[in-house]
Amino acid sequence: KTRNKFFNNEITYREWAEHDINMWIEKGAKKEDFFKAMKSSKIKLMQGALETISQLRKAGLKIAIISGSINIILDFLLPNYEDLFDDIYLSRFYFDKAGNITQTEATEYDMDGKALALKEIADKEGLKLAECVFIGDHRNDIKIAEEAGLSIAFDAKDDTLKEVADII
Repeated sequence: KTRNKFFNNEITYREWAEHDINMWIEKGAKKEDFFKAMKSSKIKLMQGALETISQLRKAGLKIAIISGSINIILDFLLPNYEDLFDDIYLSRFYFDKAGNITQTEATEYDMDGKALALKEIADKEGLKLAECVFIGDHRNDIKIAEEAGLSIAFDAKDDTLKEVADII
């Protein structure tokens, strides 16, 4: 229902995210529950991801995450992610020592908001959007793909993204 409300422009992305976050809180979800779910789903980093990040950093490039996802996924897959990326835009969960969710921050930077995040980063770094590269895979990446100087649809799951991306 909430997803449909978002796509029908009845609520904002943040309202959708906060709805989902509140459902997890109401269910008493703990950090270990998220980790168990990810482990059983066999979620993993794409082969070559760490090597790619390493090579980009060695080349002196700034690297950012602009995602509608949540930090708990990166905590599971890439515990040192905060050291690897210069800018991180995503939803965040905070947990107490017992693993209970104590605080959340729903990102504003998904869907069209991703393009705003890219503009913020470009301004901060003194870059033009034409000098920025974006890599994405889904419907929520369309607007940012249109704004970036070079957009790459990698393992794309959305035909419209494929249409607007410079490289597939």
